[in-house]
Formats: sequence, C-alpha cells, structure tokens
Amino acid sequence: MEDRGSAIQERALALSARLAESHEAYTALLALEREQNRLIEDSDLDGAAAKIEEKNALIARIQEKDRLLHAENEGWQPYREEAPNPLRDRLREQVDSLGAVMTQLLQIQSENEEKLNAHGDVLSAKLVELQKKKSAHKGYQQRMAGDAYQSAKFYDKNS
Repeated sequence: MEDRGSAIQERALALSARLAESHEAYTALLALEREQNRLIEDSDLDGAAAKIEEKNALIARIQEKDRLLHAENEGWQPYREEAPNPLRDRLREQVDSLGAVMTQLLQIQSENEEKLNAHGDVLSAKLVELQKKKSAHKGYQQRMAGDAYQSAKFYDKNS
C-alpha cells in the first residue's frame, strides 16, 4: 500500500512539474502576444513581425512541452482516483491556472489578428489611393507630353 501511495505521489509531482513548465511557457507566449499588441497599436509592423518570429520559436518549444504533459497526464490517470483530495485539488488548481492563461492568450491573439487585419485594410486603402494618384499623374504627364508635341509641331509649321 505504501508503494502505491509513493507511486501516486511521484506521478502527481511529475504531472505538477509538467503543468508548471507549460504554465511558464504559455505565460511567456502571453507576454510576447501583449508586446506584439502594443507594437501593432503603435503601427510598428516590423516590430510586430519580429515578435511573430519569436512566438513561432516559442510555440515549437510549447508543442514539445504539451506532448510531454500529455504523456505525463496519461501516466497519472490510473492513480487519479486514489490520490488524496488535497493533491488532486492542487493539480486541479494548476490546470485551472493554465486554462486561464490559455483563455487570455486566445483573447489577445484574436485582438492582434483583428488589429493586423485593420492595418492591412488601411494599407490596402492607401495603396489604392496611391495607385489612383499615380494613374492621374501618369495621365497628366501623357497629356503634357502630347501638348508639348502639339506645341512643337505648331512651332515647326510656323517656323
């Protein structure tokens, strides 16, 4: 019986450690998302792009941590029901805390995506406006060239 209690404790500690690692990684990702949000608000799209690269590297590490967490959770399941309530409550608190970080992360990611899309729309509108001005300028240049040709032709005939 003591061996079973020891095994439960070991599994719980291992799962707790994996949950803590995941929480730390997701908290770091949340911090990067917040930095990216600030950069987007400041219209620093180059800085925001750099944050995306940082996030991608962190996400790759998080995926590995998630894989390990999942494996640890699978190992915990046979012992879960036998674990003392304080131990289960502590793990539940860690899971809830991780879930809260993930919820915040999803919310800020959604905000960032909306803001980037808005910036994209603004940039598209500016490009369309620039294209119109360029076309108008090109038309003006062609008209001026035509007028210059007509003037030169007039002067040639009258010379």
